[in-house]
Amino acid sequence: MLFPRLLAFAERAWHQAEWEGKLSQAAFLPALNRDFSEFTQVVAKRHYSRLVKADINVRIPPPGYQIDAHHQLELRAAMPNLKLEYSADAMTWHTYTGAVSADNIHFVRARLINSPHTSRIIAVEP
Repeated sequence: MLFPRLLAFAERAWHQAEWEGKLSQAAFLPALNRDFSEFTQVVAKRHYSRLVKADINVRIPPPGYQIDAHHQLELRAAMPNLKLEYSADAMTWHTYTGAVSADNIHFVRARLINSPHTSRIIAVEP
């Protein structure tokens, strides 16, 4: 459980962000968010595949979801390299490719591309 965290720690320890000590308070949060986004890209694209090949468990963040005014389910991934899935029964999963009718969809999850590793299952509340 510690090993994947050490990769994240090392990634941050040897990285000097362009915003460190140079930005005003107003510009700090957008720069910090950009830096975090870049960090998640590196972790997802560079480290996850190596960890999975080494049979090390990784945390797959579950998707965010929203049901819009037209009762369409929209899913968003927290990181790249994730396939989003939805299900009526938590047994049969369908790949999310775009907004879909929320009727009879009760569960969502994320799956690491080309891997059996998934996030925890999230119950969809109408």
